[in-house]
Amino acid sequence: MKWKTGDTCFFVENNYRIIEATVTAVHGDFCVVKYGTNAGIRLRSSRLYQTPEEAHDARIYHYPSNSNPYFYDH
Repeated sequence: MKWKTGDTCFFVENNYRIIEATVTAVHGDFCVVKYGTNAGIRLRSSRLYQTPEEAHDARIYHYPSNSNPYFYDH
């Protein structure tokens, strides 16, 4: 998607949380997004998603291939 200034987007933080942000600037393939009260970050446009469901599907899940009896899913 071609992002424009003022668009609302979502991105995944630390492969855990889905954050809603607003695009404030676009420079080539990078977008500067603002989220929270005073936070911002520059991300590649491929890491931005239109809906939280798309961002959730992009997360990487690490499950062990063989089950260990001492492995607990916290």
